[in-house]
Amino acid sequence: MAGVYRNRWDRDIHIWSGLDMDQILAGCITQESLTYSVLYSWLRTIFVIKPQRGSSSQLEVWYLVPATEPSPGAPLIGDNSHPLAPTDQRVIGGHYAVKMFVHPRHGAAPVFIRDPEIQIRGFTPRSRLPSRANSSGGSLDSPSSSVARRDPSFRRDVRQRDGHCRLSGTAPGCATDNLGQIAHINYTGFQAAHIFPLAFAHRDDGPPDEETHFEAFRGCWASNSNITPQNAQGIADTPANGILLRADLHLFFDAYQFALLVPVDQEWVPTPPQVIRFNLSAAPLFSDGGPIQGMPWHLLPPKPLILLPTSLQPTRYQPVSTIDSINMNLFRQHLLYCIKLHVAGGGYIPDRKRRL
Repeated sequence: MAGVYRNRWDRDIHIWSGLDMDQILAGCITQESLTYSVLYSWLRTIFVIKPQRGSSSQLEVWYLVPATEPSPGAPLIGDNSHPLAPTDQRVIGGHYAVKMFVHPRHGAAPVFIRDPEIQIRGFTPRSRLPSRANSSGGSLDSPSSSVARRDPSFRRDVRQRDGHCRLSGTAPGCATDNLGQIAHINYTGFQAAHIFPLAFAHRDDGPPDEETHFEAFRGCWASNSNITPQNAQGIADTPANGILLRADLHLFFDAYQFALLVPVDQEWVPTPPQVIRFNLSAAPLFSDGGPIQGMPWHLLPPKPLILLPTSLQPTRYQPVSTIDSINMNLFRQHLLYCIKLHVAGGGYIPDRKRRL
């Protein structure tokens, strides 16, 4: 086994290279919403398989096979190991190996590749990406905390549209007048979070051989021809890129310790996205038996709260129907970053600020 697999105790799913299992390719944790179909789609986003035997016209097919934990002198996985199909069955914890065949031209028999050459497409933490002129930095723990001009209406509109934390269901405290109408809303402990980090929407840098942050942001919008690096931050600072979260969940979200499970290789289906984690120690509020029982495991619908105008506080609100709903494609970008940061290779330990 090459290198030191430092993050192995924070996972219960381990995926190894080839049948000799000498390199850790990926890993994550078991949970209700992680199926083999979802896992295969994740791996396709992080695996870069080099053409075998120098022919790009050959069809390369890989799949996962169950394995035992690697140990010195342990027998290799047999060549007849049964492949695991990308089904909706929940992933079982344990060890897996990538088994690969190359189908040559002219109908020749498939060739088994014992040690496929697989590179990992993992992300460098955003705090370590190279900056360019007029770009603002960021940190992995709080990517949206970088200096960027913010529109004060963003927080107001997200609060008005969502009304409660869209993940926990926790509602802010309200005071009502003698007619039962809301006179005051206490949003202490709630934050309007940017889904795609505001400080990165316009940036023309990114991981090597990957799309830039600006290209990733622009690709989230159906009508993106008018999005430029000059106006990207303004577009990112609108309610379509916002969600109301409890402050502690905002921290976990910005640290990429959980994501909302939207398809990474197809269009989003309008069903409530499920919360998904990547490490055993990450976002413990969503773990089984965590400190908050009954925490919802999916995105909740909004519950708009309307604060009626008074003589002391003239109306500054617009009808909720005119406030844009969340652009769900932005959750896909957040999920892709989580996959390439935490699932690819040996993973990432935030406290050490470096990839493994």
